[in-house]
Amino acid sequence: MIPSKTAATPTTTTFQLRQQKDQEQQKTRQGDMAVVRMNALDHHIKRLEAKLSFLIRSSDDSPADLLYQYEKKIAIVKQEINEVMELRRCQIG
Repeated sequence: MIPSKTAATPTTTTFQLRQQKDQEQQKTRQGDMAVVRMNALDHHIKRLEAKLSFLIRSSDDSPADLLYQYEKKIAIVKQEINEVMELRRCQIG
């Protein structure tokens, strides 16, 4: 009797199950990495916000000639915060 070509062999079924399991594990690893990247970005955002808060408090007590430098630093930090938040939004979406 000649075996049918359409019938799945146990090896083929095992291979397909193993391949499916590998794909699921890869998706899980990718999801874990996305969470790690988002947590890193959240930490970075918090650091930048703390830095911005410090600069704002420092600029309140500064002499007038240093005010421009503080305002410039504040603008840079605000821009960094916006960029990191945009990166985080892109990773979520």
